[in-house]
Parts: sequence; structure tokens; C-alpha cells
Amino acid sequence: MGLIALNRFWERRYPTLISVAVAAIAWYFGLRFDVSRISNQLSSTINISAILMGFTGTANAMLLSFNSKKFLAIRANKNLWYLLLTYFRSSLWAAMFVCFYSLLLFSIDITKIPLSINYGAQVEPFLMPVWIGSVVFALLSFFRLLRAVFGILKAE
Repeated sequence: MGLIALNRFWERRYPTLISVAVAAIAWYFGLRFDVSRISNQLSSTINISAILMGFTGTANAMLLSFNSKKFLAIRANKNLWYLLLTYFRSSLWAAMFVCFYSLLLFSIDITKIPLSINYGAQVEPFLMPVWIGSVVFALLSFFRLLRAVFGILKAE
């Protein structure tokens, strides 16, 4: 595997790899929501994810309006265009998941969640690690998209 292939592999997968690692670390250390601060954490997360979704949509519309020769060449390259659209899609879906998951956690009383369901599987220990992992994934996929968009704007 050459250096270029390794860089492509890393660029495509680093949001997933890092977010899974961070979620696993959060689970390993048993991080749980503090009931006294959970509403502030979740409402801030909802606001940030809404901002990320808005910027992603704006950047998408802005890129589609470009008509320069360099940008048209990027759109003509099917692999590069598909990769760019994949970055947009993962950033948007990640921010939407964070928003809806935070809304769900905000809407329920986590102190009333039963400690176990179906055959003793515990739910509550996974709530915060999943939240942390999804927030990290949303931020990293947005950062990856931002780097790609600014790279295109720099080439303009």
C-alpha cells in the first residue's frame, strides 16, 4: 500500500475510526450523564448540530452554483465528485443523528430507564458513549467536508 493509497484510506475513514475509539474509551471508563447538567449538554448539542446541518446545506448549494472550468472538471471526474458528495452526505446525516439522538435523550428521563432489558442487557451505560461517539463523528466529518470545500475554493 503506497503513501497515496494510505492517505486516501485515512481521509475516508478517520471520522469513523476516531469516533469509535473515543466511544469505546468513554464506555471503558464508564462515562455517564450527570443528571444536573444533561439538559444544558443536550440543548447545546442540538444547537451545534443544527448549525452544522445549516452550513452543510449552504456549502452544498454554493458548490452547485459554481461554473468555473476547474470546478466543472471536478464534477466531470465521477470518482472525485462521488467522494465529495459522500463527504456532504456523511456530514449531514451525522449532524442529523446527533440532533435527533440528543432530542430523544432530552425528551426522556434517563433516571427512569430500566437498568436492563431482555436477558439482562444494560442500556444506560451505552447512552453517553454513543452520544460522545456520534458527536465526535459529526464534528470530524464536518471538518473533513470543510477541508474539501476550502480546497475547492482555493483552487477556484
